[in-house]
Amino acid sequence: MTIMHTADPFSLRPDWLTEPCPSWCCGDHRGQHHPADRVHFSEARLVPVIERLRARDPSSGEIQVYASACDAALVAVQAVGERDVWVSIGTEEHQVEVSVESIRRLRDHLTTFLTSLGHD
Repeated sequence: MTIMHTADPFSLRPDWLTEPCPSWCCGDHRGQHHPADRVHFSEARLVPVIERLRARDPSSGEIQVYASACDAALVAVQAVGERDVWVSIGTEEHQVEVSVESIRRLRDHLTTFLTSLGHD
């Protein structure tokens, strides 16, 4: 892989990256050798959460339900050459990527939803 220097002497750009990075991109494109791996991504924002998990008890075979503290990571992702930006929300166990429009809809409904549960 050929590396080109940009205006920022501390930033390295691979030669395949011909478009400018979005303002939120962390700019580290090293290791994105395969075209399917070439994405712009933001710095992760970690949010402490309590996750509800299920696991089969090896001795009894019964499903056990338990809560576990972990961090959920919020990361913006955009494939190089594409217009759509996705938001990844994930823990070590689970991940979902949804559109920015979907995140807006979730945001708009969460307050109302929590209020309806008596948790505002």
